[in-house]
Amino acid sequence: AEALTRNLGGFARFLDTAALTSGEWINYSKLASDTEVPKETIRRFFGVLEDTLLIYRLPPFRPRLRRSRRISQRDRFVFFDVGVRNALLGLHRDPPGPDRIGPAFEQWMIAQIACLNRALRKNWLLSSYRTEGGAEVDLVIETGREVIGVEIKASRIVRPPDLRGLASLAETVGRYKPVSRYVAYRGAEVQVFEPKVRALPYQALLHELAAKP
Repeated sequence: AEALTRNLGGFARFLDTAALTSGEWINYSKLASDTEVPKETIRRFFGVLEDTLLIYRLPPFRPRLRRSRRISQRDRFVFFDVGVRNALLGLHRDPPGPDRIGPAFEQWMIAQIACLNRALRKNWLLSSYRTEGGAEVDLVIETGREVIGVEIKASRIVRPPDLRGLASLAETVGRYKPVSRYVAYRGAEVQVFEPKVRALPYQALLHELAAKP
């Protein structure tokens, strides 16, 4: 709060950039350069938004076992309401184009699961997974019993190449905990790829997660 009151101009520049980078892996040094605000101040500004419940922070997934695969250690931040993010960027008055539907759907879905986690007091640990080789999983949920990988697609069909990141996550977790893998998508049918790899309509996935202990 003190940093904010002393640097309102810097915070205004930061807020626009925070909206622009919502859902992306954060490079604090680049943000500091783009906004002309010191890196540690950028971290505090993100903390202000997190403390006021305007954003959710997704830390990097940290496996318990050491692996040869290198995992990115960057945070991601997602606004609690995609509409707020769009309003900050001046995008709320126009229908979203095809290039905006995917990121908006992904951020909206992450926010729904974060809300579910809090509302139902699941006490899950939420994070994101990304390797230096480029394998990604949009959301990782760690419960007391299992690790759940959720890939989010705005498309209406899921293909095997879409499962690459989920396979990488399962290999990274190894055997220390069971891994369930899902794709949340906008299609109408359940697609089964393996016993624990399924693509579900996003509404069905939210219901299934809500029923988990």
